[in-house]
Amino acid sequence: MKILLMFLLMFLLMFLLMFLPIYSYAQQETVLEIRPNDPIDKYIFVIVDEPPRFKGGEKRQAKFYKKTSKFDIAKSRENGHTVYFQMIINEDGSITGLEIMNNPSEVLVNEVKRIVKLMPLWIPGKIDRKPVRVKVVQEICFSSIDQKLSLL
Repeated sequence: MKILLMFLLMFLLMFLLMFLPIYSYAQQETVLEIRPNDPIDKYIFVIVDEPPRFKGGEKRQAKFYKKTSKFDIAKSRENGHTVYFQMIINEDGSITGLEIMNNPSEVLVNEVKRIVKLMPLWIPGKIDRKPVRVKVVQEICFSSIDQKLSLL
């Protein structure tokens, strides 16, 4: 009887050790299945066939930041204070859902919010050549803010 009980306990332990990690991993992973007639405008994507782009490309975006910002824009992250933010580019290229991801300074956070409000429409991201809502992460790196902050 003891041998049978030990055998059952060992079997149960092996079963738990083998299948419990697979079960818990499967619970964490989410797979999104989009059916042909399902309206995709209710989803916000992170990975798409064509990511959204600032009209004119990255160089034009950098010029926009430089022209629009009240503070100097750094040429590299080592020389400045970087504000990371995420936003949603809608199907029409408009921007919603701005979220600041770090807070080096409340003044810089407010400046990023102001700059994003002034941004022109983006070229929207696409899946199967159809515009979709996409969450993007951006950064603006400000330099030599210490003097200007003391004036505020």
